[in-house]
Amino acid sequence: MNRTLSTREVADRLRMHINTIYRYISKGILPAHKLGGNGHSRRHWRVKSSDLESFVQGVEPVHEKPNNIERSEQLADSAPNL
Repeated sequence: MNRTLSTREVADRLRMHINTIYRYISKGILPAHKLGGNGHSRRHWRVKSSDLESFVQGVEPVHEKPNNIERSEQLADSAPNL
């Protein structure tokens, strides 16, 4: 049976912060569907267990850089070679 999971259940299973799960959903990385609600609530998202399994099988860890590191790399790349 293809059970649906709440975003909290998904976060707990993946040992990730719930905001990371919302980000994956909003970027389309993790398929999900929304149940009713008023459009402002994030609590009504559901993920099919089969979609979660597919996600886990194909996911590579994403490590986001803080903006200040990314900016310093950009500055280093644009600096003249001496």
